[in-house]
Parts: sequence; C-alpha cells; structure tokens
Amino acid sequence: MRSHSVTAAALAAALLLVHDACAADTPAAGPPLWQAMANVLIASHARRVGGDAPKEARRFCEGDVDGDGQPDAVVVYTIESVGGGNDWNQYMAVLSPQGGTYRASATRKVGGKGERGVEQCTIAPGFIDLAFKSYGPADAACCPSVPGHERYAYRDGKIVDPAKPTATP
Repeated sequence: MRSHSVTAAALAAALLLVHDACAADTPAAGPPLWQAMANVLIASHARRVGGDAPKEARRFCEGDVDGDGQPDAVVVYTIESVGGGNDWNQYMAVLSPQGGTYRASATRKVGGKGERGVEQCTIAPGFIDLAFKSYGPADAACCPSVPGHERYAYRDGKIVDPAKPTATP
C-alpha cells in the first residue's frame, strides 16, 4: 500500500509541474487592439516628419467619447528630434472601434517645446480633457510648470478646437 501512496504523491507532483509549465507557456492577455493601431499611426507620423516617437512619452485614456456605447481610446504622443534637433511636439488622435479593428481620427497638435506639455487625458461623452503644464516666465525650455487644462469636443469623428485654455488655480 505504501508504494501506491508514493506513486500517487509522485503523480500529483508531476501533474502540478505540468500544470505550472502549461500556465507559463500560455501567453498573458496582450495589449488592447487599439494599441496596435496607435503604434502604426505614430510610427507612420514619425517617419513622415523624420523624428522619433518614444513609447515612454505616450499618454492614453479610454472611454466612450463618440457616444456609440463602445470604448474608444485617445492617444497623446510625442515626436521629437525632427531634423536632428532637440525640439518636440505632442499630438492627439482618437481611435474608435470599427468592424473588428480601429480607425483613427485626424491627428491634432496639442503641445510642444516652448508651448506646453500634456501630462494626462480623460474622456467624457463628446469631450476630451487634457491636463498640461505650460511655461511660466522663469521656466527653462525643459520644464513647464504652470498647470492648466483644455477641453476638446469630439463631433462626427473630428477633434474640434477648444474655445480657450484655462489655468488651474
């Protein structure tokens, strides 16, 4: 009887090892589908203008901006080193689900060196809110410090210019 209990214990241990090995081979859930579309859009834009688009400088938010009941994504990305310099600009695009993939709205410039740096976005139905820091009179070119926000409307697949940015007290 003892030999059977050892065999059962060995079998149980082997099954646990196989289970753990299979779980390790199963890929984790990948990034959202819109992220692949964003990568293509951003890489294409960077190539077109001859710059770099570092992934660590990207900001994104998710929500239903167009009111169709499906989650959309807003991506704010930076393109730098255009023409070999140290300039940078930020752009925003809305990615909406359509037929098993995502379509992108036209991009909109929303920040840049000497203007402001977008730090965060949020989505409300029909609107995209950007939190940013703009440059104060004593700020160095690297480091805008004056917080503010701006609200863009999103209508018929287009990002609509805001009326006026507002400073945060």
